[in-house]
Amino acid sequence: MTPVGSERERWERQKRQALEAIKEVELDHRMGKLSQEDLAAMRGRFEAQAFEAMAALERGDH
Repeated sequence: MTPVGSERERWERQKRQALEAIKEVELDHRMGKLSQEDLAAMRGRFEAQAFEAMAALERGDH
């Protein structure tokens, strides 16, 4: 695999993992495992990771 392909895969993986993590923390919140404050903090962190990856993919950082 070329470095370009592996870099794109890294960004795709980061995006996928961040979006999955958002779903997971939302589920945990609905189940009462996370407070609203914890949800907001964790969701914000995962959204930032997803946005970073999406921006890199859009710019062609791969």
